[in-house]
Amino acid sequence: PYFIEAHTYRFEGHSMADKGDYRSPRELEMFRKKDPIDLLVKRSLREGWLTEEQLRLIDQKVEAVVEESVEFALNSPEPSEEELYTDLYCGVCSDVIP
Repeated sequence: PYFIEAHTYRFEGHSMADKGDYRSPRELEMFRKKDPIDLLVKRSLREGWLTEEQLRLIDQKVEAVVEESVEFALNSPEPSEEELYTDLYCGVCSDVIP
């Protein structure tokens, strides 16, 4: 088993209304070159850990999980007002997050 800690960068804005145009093209390019997901894919191919076909299957599985999750969300009832502010914070993470 492996544990991968990947510090990622949010390339898109916070919402549909946030175009993210406060970032320079130079900043975006710098972080695209350091994208840990892209780097892991490239290294997995280079080292022979995964094949193109295996990566394609992983992508298909991820897409299916996302589609299933969206369907679930769209078909679920809206949360009650009392539930809106539950599970926002990790109660067991207080020793990790200052």
